[in-house]
Amino acid sequence: RLAATLLLMLTAIAAAAVVGTGLGVLAALIANSAVDARMTAGSLCGYSIPVFWLGQMLIVVLAIWLDWFPAQGMQSLREVRTGLGAWADVAHHLVLPALALMTRYVALYARLTRASLLDVLPPPLPEVKAMPRWSPNPRQEFINQWRNWNLDGRSAFQPTGPDGPR
Repeated sequence: RLAATLLLMLTAIAAAAVVGTGLGVLAALIANSAVDARMTAGSLCGYSIPVFWLGQMLIVVLAIWLDWFPAQGMQSLREVRTGLGAWADVAHHLVLPALALMTRYVALYARLTRASLLDVLPPPLPEVKAMPRWSPNPRQEFINQWRNWNLDGRSAFQPTGPDGPR
């Protein structure tokens, strides 16, 4: 059971870190826009939905109604698969539980990434038609801001207990 638990949790946390960080960077780059407001509302909903309820709803909708994913088990029992087929079968069974578990972490990482980036990004320039809004080298500007954010934001990915980070 330990191997299945580790597979599920590591998959969920790794996917949540990638998706949440990407959404947080996107939200910070378009701060105070309609899309940013929708992402903020979505992350609030994602954080507040109970995981057990979301898991049941994902099973009902995606496994029973749409028949896209299996509703139970870690692998198919109807046929024995080996090699790459076995890995694909386990990955197919892993999608629903990982999706349910990663929702809260995606919301948390997105909010923390957005807040950290808004602290280190320069304020937007005033709207003057003759002045460019963005840096002449946006790639280098992003790399510089990423270094500053990474010092603050890496604590978000540490495991937490009831008394805070361990």
